[in-house]
Amino acid sequence: MAALRAVDAAAPSEPATWLRSVLVMLLRLLSRRHGCALCRKLEIGWQEIEFGPRDQTVVSTSLELARVMENQDRCEESFELFKICIERTEENHGKLSQELPKILLEMCDVAVECGKISDAFEGYARAVEIMEHHEMGQDPMFAVCLNNQARLLSELGKFSEAEPLYKQALQVRELTDGPESLAVAESLNNVAVLLKQQGKYTEALPVYERSLEIRKKVLGEDHPDVAQSLNNLAGLLSATGKLQEALPLQERALAIRETALGPDHCDTTISRMWLADTYQKEGQYDKALPIFIAALEANEKLFGEEHPTVVASINNVAVLYTDMGQYEKALPLRERCIQIGERLLSPNHPELAVWLNNMASLLSMMGKTSEAEPLQLRALDIRESCLGAEHPDTVISRMWLADSYQRRGAYEEALPIFRMAVESNIKSLGYAHPTVAASINNVAVLLSNMGRHDEAVTSSEECLEIASQHYNEEHPSYLNFEGNYGIILKARGENTRALQHINKALTGLLSKNFDSTHVWITKFQTHAEELLRSASPAQTNGDASGTAPALSP
Repeated sequence: MAALRAVDAAAPSEPATWLRSVLVMLLRLLSRRHGCALCRKLEIGWQEIEFGPRDQTVVSTSLELARVMENQDRCEESFELFKICIERTEENHGKLSQELPKILLEMCDVAVECGKISDAFEGYARAVEIMEHHEMGQDPMFAVCLNNQARLLSELGKFSEAEPLYKQALQVRELTDGPESLAVAESLNNVAVLLKQQGKYTEALPVYERSLEIRKKVLGEDHPDVAQSLNNLAGLLSATGKLQEALPLQERALAIRETALGPDHCDTTISRMWLADTYQKEGQYDKALPIFIAALEANEKLFGEEHPTVVASINNVAVLYTDMGQYEKALPLRERCIQIGERLLSPNHPELAVWLNNMASLLSMMGKTSEAEPLQLRALDIRESCLGAEHPDTVISRMWLADSYQRRGAYEEALPIFRMAVESNIKSLGYAHPTVAASINNVAVLLSNMGRHDEAVTSSEECLEIASQHYNEEHPSYLNFEGNYGIILKARGENTRALQHINKALTGLLSKNFDSTHVWITKFQTHAEELLRSASPAQTNGDASGTAPALSP
């Protein structure tokens, strides 16, 4: 009643105007309390009659309606209404109005939710331009615009363009919020993630560490955001092969989330999955499997059986079964991922391409290359149309297709694709990147299978040289590359050197508790046993060669 009395006290003398004011007030109270879009529309209708459709009061109420629609997941309607509000604000205040950047930011966030990436990028760029015109370079909103632009560029694989924007946002936040603020911690985390994506692990480490220290200082040791920083730092250590250093950080992050959020919270489940992922990388499948299965059950309980988070959990279990060589258990899980994805997502969604590629890779390993290739071609088409021909994920799709060609012996078809992948990865990631090393490893393996042994050895040595800049020699990926180098030497007849490298890889992987059924273990054991069986006094100088099976990456 207090609200009504306030209206009554200030009511105009005209009864109709007074009644309209009361109705507008009631509609506003209902819409704010219940998020009622219809109430907002009626309120806008009254205001258009009273003030005209282009009045800024109408624009303000329209903005509130757009926000209500966004909260109701009506993204397309919300996006179109934000666009109208921007046009009317331009008409009322000019195209460089200081009121525009905030509206543009909100519109861009909705555009991202709708998948309108080009609209979002243009909107962020325009907001930056307007703020620069008004010398608002130290406004917190300026840093948000830069940060969001960088995030979109990063998602498009344009890392070199994203990096200066992330760093500029960091500089703005250090000036506006202070060097030890949570906003700075967030920006530091963004910079570190991007450096990691580019393979700049040495540069990323101190940035992650600084972000972690700020969060500890501001929030305390037991805050969930500290757990996020611990997980991120652990992910970097894991990527560089320091799995034993990563494990205690992940265990600490899990303990924080279990205490602060509860054992059934989705973030707690994510921490468990990170821990299981490290066990998997160590080859400790018996520890990883029950965690991944429990995470899947928890996510199904929390989100229902058809949700993107559930699909990610199903995928984790399927990947583990694949690594364990249990293809028949992985197959129905892969099929379920695709079935849910096709119901949840548009036919050309990039995430669907991930699940198609995963299914195809499994079919290839099972020897069903004729079934795998149509899925790989479909995944490649999705990524080329959504992400562009040079995006790292598109390059990965091409490599999977080439791998299928290689498995069925179509070496001449596979080679140009593998070589194009090397060139694309160098262009987008730089030469000294672990993904480039893996691409060159694929070329080396294929050349060896084609009998072009000298070229294969040269490529394999190039792969090891790049990999040594990012991994220590005990990292599982480095050991796999080294073992492949040994197999390539074996194919060229250098048995003594070959056995040394294969044994080093095998010993290193077994020391990390890799399961005896792991594909790398079985691959290197097979070739080591062949070399030992063929060994004789006449062959100690490595001048003989056995007949090797086709080598796989």
